[in-house]
Amino acid sequence: IEADDSGVATYTATYRVEHEGRSAGVETVSVSLDGTSGHYIVDSTARMEGPYKLLAPQPIVSRSEFLVAGGHVVPIRSWISSGKRRDDQTITEYNWLDGVATNNRGAAATIETGDLDIATLRTALMVDLSRTADVGSYRLIDDGKIKFYEFINSGDADFQALQGGHRTVLITREAEGGSSGLLLWMAPVPGPETH
Repeated sequence: IEADDSGVATYTATYRVEHEGRSAGVETVSVSLDGTSGHYIVDSTARMEGPYKLLAPQPIVSRSEFLVAGGHVVPIRSWISSGKRRDDQTITEYNWLDGVATNNRGAAATIETGDLDIATLRTALMVDLSRTADVGSYRLIDDGKIKFYEFINSGDADFQALQGGHRTVLITREAEGGSSGLLLWMAPVPGPETH
């Protein structure tokens, strides 16, 4: 796979995790560029707090190595830990030549151009929003299974954070079968200067 000169922005950000209006923990996300391989790395570590720590006593960690080719975020390998146990880690390798993703638990899935893992999804949403100001359907590889998610740009929204207010784009998700969930507020509002 030949990478594009993608211009994916590198950053580190810390977020407050909330569940039903309650503080549930803190998540740190970073995107960096590996100068040796030319691949990007997205790392996410969430540490639950209070009663939510009972659900995930260990940090919830996801890491994905990816590149951008043909305008798509292309995962190369990913590591995901649910935070339930120290040894609870799923490592997935993406073989794009053979069109298959396999993990260390013996699961395999046929993959096609545009498929993502959960760790690269947020980056793909940001890349798509910065290029077209729109999002859409995404196929995710999750533990050897294919899942479909539909994301909807619900328009501009003001979001109040601890550091003050931000003008954002509100993104909502609908999972296969019609259940809705995840809300993302992405800032700044996409435009010509957004990367």
